Amino acid sequence: MYGFGSNKKGGKLPKEKRIFVDPENGNDATALKYREDKPFATIQAAANVFADGDVIECTGDIVISASVTFPNTASLFVLDFKEGCTVTGNFANTDPMFTTDNGVNYEIHGRGVFHNPFTGSPGSSATRVFSMGANSAFEIYGAKRISTYGGRPINPSGWLNIRNVDQIYSENFISFNTGYRSDRDGVNYGFIEDCVFKRPDGTGAYFLQATTGGQKVIINDCEFSGGGSSGGCILISGGASVSYFELNRCKIVSVAPGGAGFNRAFWVINGNNQSLLNDCYVESVSGNAVLASSGDGEVILKNCRVKSGSTAITRSSTCDLTFIGVNYIDSGSTVSINSTLDVPSKNYGKIVANKVPQAVGSQVWNITGFTQTPAPGDVYTITADDGTSIDYTVQGGDTDLDVLQGLEAAAIAKASESVNDFTHFTPFVAGASPYDLRMTAIDPDYNYDLNEGEAWAGSSSGADTITASLLSGNAGFAIIGGEYLIDENLTL
Repeated sequence: MYGFGSNKKGGKLPKEKRIFVDPENGNDATALKYREDKPFATIQAAANVFADGDVIECTGDIVISASVTFPNTASLFVLDFKEGCTVTGNFANTDPMFTTDNGVNYEIHGRGVFHNPFTGSPGSSATRVFSMGANSAFEIYGAKRISTYGGRPINPSGWLNIRNVDQIYSENFISFNTGYRSDRDGVNYGFIEDCVFKRPDGTGAYFLQATTGGQKVIINDCEFSGGGSSGGCILISGGASVSYFELNRCKIVSVAPGGAGFNRAFWVINGNNQSLLNDCYVESVSGNAVLASSGDGEVILKNCRVKSGSTAITRSSTCDLTFIGVNYIDSGSTVSINSTLDVPSKNYGKIVANKVPQAVGSQVWNITGFTQTPAPGDVYTITADDGTSIDYTVQGGDTDLDVLQGLEAAAIAKASESVNDFTHFTPFVAGASPYDLRMTAIDPDYNYDLNEGEAWAGSSSGADTITASLLSGNAGFAIIGGEYLIDENLTL
């Protein structure tokens, strides 16, 4: 879906039909439209005389004593905040700083600085800077800073278009909620580009939430910094229907020192959300840089660089994890990827990591056959679908267990040549009969997925045969497909 980034607005605005707002020199009672020498003192008074095609030009230090509501006397309100203009809320009720009547849209342009200092319940309407009425939308271009003491500076529930904002900042708790689920101008994706999302060190961030489901948001060339007591740097959650988040060329860093798992940089829980990280840098100083957790969604890493002071990537529960292209993993833990066996992680390219991955759990294999006593000189062979094979030559006096233990030693030797080639085995355990034995795989082969009921080819140069298959109830490999290369000197 990547490629909508050219759908930009927010360039030059018309110089004519300007309604001027200047709190120091303005007077709402004597102000006149289009007269710079007769400015309004408040944005609300200027909005009340606005007509489609006008531009409200704001200068100076503006204090909002009551929520600015753009009325249904126009369909699109356009505001231009000049360099040095600040807008600060100075009221305590349940309203955001800017909102609209139903069906009314507005655009914020220029280099304004916006701050809502209200200390009410984090995430409530009272803590927001920009919001909207039903069936409405707002777009933001070029602001210097949009911030709150605690809450959501921006809370869109319709069309989403935010570009070139130097800093979107919240001092405490929730920072950003997309809420996006609508179409505009024939495009059904919302956009965030060239923005910096910032949180104080040690405090959590819910930068992206698919709370309503069905959201589609493309995020290009943005920076995210946060993580701590109330959430990861980016936490994608919720949504009854599939939501799609695409992040291209973004930097995502959790600077939290740890605690309660909220030091994760990119964390997906709940809902049916699909998230694509394309050419992104993801880092957590102490926790998982990427955690694909609960829910029926998927996290896709394409040509990414992932760094962590702990295990870099963890896939748990039911959320899928997929690798495309070339991904680099710099892990501070003993493993680079911690995956599970019930839903394998899929690799369609190359993973270069400084640590081996780890499977959570194990696979139990049945080794059957052995219809006769092994004969000296016979060669027993097990071959996987990718062509990898191990073999053992029977020695005088060998029993079937000696053969299996010989195959185990061959597997370990093969695994030591390259972590990509074969499964590491634990010692064999006798099953129901001398000819039904089992072994446990703890570090699965990364090139081939052996699913339940499938079998590797087993043979011998003599008359005997053997078969290797997964025991019923055991799943496939934790990581399947592609290449997995170890570079112990890799640093990002």
